[in-house]
Amino acid sequence: MYDEELGRLKKRNVKKKWPHEAKNFTPWLSDNLELLSSALGFNLESPQVEKTAGPYRADILAHNAHDGRRTIIENQLARANLQHLGQLLAYIAHLKARYGVWVATGFNRTIRKAIRMLNRHWPDSTGVFAVKLGLYESGNGHFVPNLEIVEHPAWWNDPIALEFWTSFSSLRQSALAGILDSGSSMRRSRFPIEEAKLRVTQYFGASFVRVYVTGARNEAENDVFPRLNKYRESLNREFDKSELLAGPNPRFTTQCKVNSHERRNWNRMVDWLDNQRMRYERVLRNCL
Repeated sequence: MYDEELGRLKKRNVKKKWPHEAKNFTPWLSDNLELLSSALGFNLESPQVEKTAGPYRADILAHNAHDGRRTIIENQLARANLQHLGQLLAYIAHLKARYGVWVATGFNRTIRKAIRMLNRHWPDSTGVFAVKLGLYESGNGHFVPNLEIVEHPAWWNDPIALEFWTSFSSLRQSALAGILDSGSSMRRSRFPIEEAKLRVTQYFGASFVRVYVTGARNEAENDVFPRLNKYRESLNREFDKSELLAGPNPRFTTQCKVNSHERRNWNRMVDWLDNQRMRYERVLRNCL
């Protein structure tokens, strides 16, 4: 991952900065709650660490500064597991919280499906957020924590992504032709290519930006790929292998690793996204 001020960042095990969850990470997160608030898009305040919940203790109980509603924060310095899902739900029920925020180093498909099901059936303005924790280190030994929302209630939109696309539009007139996808939490901007019946999609992630090819919204991928395959040879000539995602790459995705939540990196991200879009469009409009 790259940062305009700190340079190239190397991914590190989170325990290099926080050896112990209860002794190191939970107190650090309580003291730096503005980082989590920034990722969520609403301010959390008045944190209480190890809040009693019946015979158990919740890692952090905080309050939404806007409406005062309670928020449970459950931490794991490891990949999410079902035990912590049960703990989070028990704390939410006992402490009558409206939001649950689960911070872990990764979430597998089964657990993400469970969170989606909960969010589909819970009332509006409530829900569970899955937050992926990452840690990076600069050349001078500076640690850079990274918090990425990977699951969320349907009503939520990524505030940093929306701010980025607004900035993008002010810097590039071409961005106005893109269609922001509200169904993806404002993380995607799509550019229709009518000649090919395809779309060039720009994606905003917390630690990367990507460009890839899709069809119409909600169109099955099996219907899209035959059209895309007509252009695959030309796309392979246009892009170097080092630009492409490793492994299977059905959408022909290119990626730039960057700390997207740092606004000082946004000019570089805008340049990359706009240049990649033009390269995709040139192939899709002209190769047949």
